[in-house]
Amino acid sequence: MTGALKTALERRLVDLRLVLAGVDDSGWAEIRRQIEGARKIYCGGMGRSGVIMSAFANRLARAGFRVHGLFEASAPPVEAGDFTLIASGSGATATVLAVAGRIQGEGAKLGLFTANALSPMGRLADFRVVLPPLLPPRDPSAQKASEQVLASLQVLFEQALLIVLDTLADQIADSN
Repeated sequence: MTGALKTALERRLVDLRLVLAGVDDSGWAEIRRQIEGARKIYCGGMGRSGVIMSAFANRLARAGFRVHGLFEASAPPVEAGDFTLIASGSGATATVLAVAGRIQGEGAKLGLFTANALSPMGRLADFRVVLPPLLPPRDPSAQKASEQVLASLQVLFEQALLIVLDTLADQIADSN
């Protein structure tokens, strides 16, 4: 491995370790119980978070759960006794927030993976796992555009989300 690649990977691992060490897992056990006891499970998010939730849904489906994508046209209606799991770093994505409110109106429980527990979705969720507020740039003297900084922090949330959800899928698979 080249020196430049090794250095970049080591930096990323340091950042991921810091985020993962700060995860507020107060909703972890209940999210797991809801998944294991739900009639149907819906997983969703927008953008890359949505792709990661699709990967998690696939893991659950392979473990024998009845899982649907939250935004799939062919998904059956959400009903009482169902569980919806959403990932949103900001916790304020308008489309997802609107769907989350409708889901709770149907009597389903809502779980959330977010970086912002105080967001509108954070307050709406029945159970949440909070990946800590994302890290500032490592080099404060760097003159990056705010969009670049935000994009970098979103990627870090998504990478940590993938690790957290894979860990949850492993725990559920081991218990079934």
